Amino acid sequence: MKWNIQQLVSGLLLASLLSVSMAAEVYKWTDEQGRVHYGDRPPEEGASSVDVDPGPASGSPIPGDAERREKTRRLLRAYEEERRVKQQREQRQEAEAAERHKRCAWARDRLRRYKQAGRLYDLDEAGNRRILADSQRQQAEAQAARDVEKWCD
Repeated sequence: MKWNIQQLVSGLLLASLLSVSMAAEVYKWTDEQGRVHYGDRPPEEGASSVDVDPGPASGSPIPGDAERREKTRRLLRAYEEERRVKQQREQRQEAEAAERHKRCAWARDRLRRYKQAGRLYDLDEAGNRRILADSQRQQAEAQAARDVEKWCD
């Protein structure tokens, strides 16, 4: 019986020493070169105490292989979904950029043709040419210039 009490006392003493060492403070400081350091003893000055998560308690269950694999699968699925969404967004942006480029080229060409033309005309309901008055021509050129600004910026 005496031997069991001695073992119990030794076990309690060992547990208390471990808890004291685990409860030791951790210090964080930055040196002259800007590097961050951690340690159990602070330098002369400038260190701050840091709270450290001791990890899972000894009574908490350790995840099994199946649980870890399932977590890994979920994480991989999430990464794959993220990549797919990013790829779709990039494809949409590329398509929009190509459409803008096409419309820009068309608007610049129309403005160039309007400025070089001697006369501008429009077609009436019967398909006959109707020459635009000077004020209508200026409006058409101004609209063409606005289209260039809209699509080419």
